[in-house]
Amino acid sequence: MAWNVLKFLNDYRIQYRQDSTGWLNICCPFRLNHKGGDTKYFGGFDVKTGGYNCWSCGGVGNVDVISELLNIGKGEAFGLLQGYGNSGQNHYIKEKRQNTTILHMPGHPEPRQSHIEYLKSRGYSPEYLTKKYQLHFTHGGDIGWEHKVIIPITWEHRVVSYQGRDVLGTDPRKRWLSATPEESLIHYKDIIFGLDDWHSKTVGIVEGAFDVFRMGKGVGTGFGSALTDGQINKLAERFNKVVFLFDPSDERAWEKAGKHVLELKAMGVNSERIRWDSLKDPDELGFTDCRILKQLAGIK
Repeated sequence: MAWNVLKFLNDYRIQYRQDSTGWLNICCPFRLNHKGGDTKYFGGFDVKTGGYNCWSCGGVGNVDVISELLNIGKGEAFGLLQGYGNSGQNHYIKEKRQNTTILHMPGHPEPRQSHIEYLKSRGYSPEYLTKKYQLHFTHGGDIGWEHKVIIPITWEHRVVSYQGRDVLGTDPRKRWLSATPEESLIHYKDIIFGLDDWHSKTVGIVEGAFDVFRMGKGVGTGFGSALTDGQINKLAERFNKVVFLFDPSDERAWEKAGKHVLELKAMGVNSERIRWDSLKDPDELGFTDCRILKQLAGIK
């Protein structure tokens, strides 16, 4: 049984909008992670499961969400949520992280013209990306995942989750769609994507999968600028130096990178954030500029 989200929101006077699908939508508390998130109802709780998801951040654990919403410590947030659960039990944690045992990734290995044109418009070779990252592609009949480039998310050379990018742009709310924990072997906010074949002790971190595609080897992503504690721990366990290469034109992302730098330094990891003059997102840079940026960051 899910925890009582509605009572919690009313008790703490958190504004929400309830839609017909059973979601209670709120202004996402992780405002540093996306533009406009401070004024738009990007985040939401699924009444059936009690889990939280944001159009920009993706799935986030309830303890993290409540801690950020109320500006309280995670221990206090954990105890508070127990009081809204089923007889004080933490079913929300089990429901949020109850991953599947079999991965069913949507899509087909052959792109249609709309997929090809989309990838070319972003300066990529569809053939190269499809072969290197084993992309899949959905069509109009793939209910819930229509017209998307599907990116398999791998961890230790195994596909554990997936994310889809809309290619038509007809609904900005569905620009990105990610697998839930229940659809994943490992949820994407529990890992760092793009580093299976990287063995150096220095790494660059960007905001999204397409940034990884552009930057190439030595660069991974935690999917957004708000990394979870688990993702920070994975970086600290594996690397001696972490360089954040977030969108330099996004002040919120820049501030979030600074927060992560301090977190990693407190764990004994050499960390920094780098801003470049062009103020372009890594995905908007040319491949040559990306190579130079990595050299400046010491990623080699």
